[in-house]
Amino acid sequence: MNLSTTIPNLVGMTSPAHAATGQGPSPRSKIVALLALVGAVVYLVSPLDLIPDLIPLLCHVDDAGIMGVAIKNAKEAFWG
Repeated sequence: MNLSTTIPNLVGMTSPAHAATGQGPSPRSKIVALLALVGAVVYLVSPLDLIPDLIPLLCHVDDAGIMGVAIKNAKEAFWG
């Protein structure tokens, strides 16, 4: 695996492809957005967290941040 080409390709998959072209969302950006939403939901129900659930009030900050980013990406991918 050649990291010099793999990493830019992965970064390109997460950015809205239609932002520069003005053509609308690409099918690939929609798939990536759906996968991000599924991954965020799995993270939300998973017992493993970046901030442990034992810390009061802060325990939901990482969950909310990840869901917020996933929803933002889905909104951009599906509704521009």
